[in-house]
Amino acid sequence: MRRAPIVLVATVIGTTGVLMFKPREVTPSVASSSSSTASQGATVSKSRSTSIATGAAVSTRFGNT
Repeated sequence: MRRAPIVLVATVIGTTGVLMFKPREVTPSVASSSSSTASQGATVSKSRSTSIATGAAVSTRFGNT
């Protein structure tokens, strides 16, 4: 019977901590694709359902694409 208040208080504190947790928001840096694409001489050809872009490779953190 003595443990019940301790368990209830710990449960309320733990639940409050979980509900108040806010993850860090990451703001991605977005490069202007129109200016970089135009300067590299890229071309885009479109058909009914597909688009094909040709031009120089773009360097990303995952490798060149």
